Amino acid sequence: MVDVPVCRRRVLAAVSATTVSGCASRLLADSGTGIRIGNIQIANWEDEFVEFSLRIERSGEQIFSETVELPGNEDTILEEGWGTEFGEYVLVYSDSRNPNVNRQSLAPSDHPHANNGDCIDIRFHCQRRITDFLLVDEETWWGTC
Repeated sequence: MVDVPVCRRRVLAAVSATTVSGCASRLLADSGTGIRIGNIQIANWEDEFVEFSLRIERSGEQIFSETVELPGNEDTILEEGWGTEFGEYVLVYSDSRNPNVNRQSLAPSDHPHANNGDCIDIRFHCQRRITDFLLVDEETWWGTC
């Protein structure tokens, strides 16, 4: 048997690198790529009835579709019927008072407050001339993020 001198520094460097790379790979596996959608609130701010349609797409596939009928000055909550996966999403929405069909990308590169691994709740405000779209990154009574 041949004795090979082992330098203590080399042993510590090899053990440290292995330990750190194992932790780093676990951290990367736990954090999602893209964002996660929590709950969605839809609010009708007018006195008259509104029908609101929402479709959610992830990676080009439709993963959720629903039409909600709201009386005047009412709101409703849609609760995570689209899964909890991280990804880049597209929301397609419209309401019965506005002829426009809106598309909103939900990729971290599109929103300064939506970072990879973030969970965001979404709020729609149906008004007479426009439907506002808001990302909510603070705690609310209706959200899950």
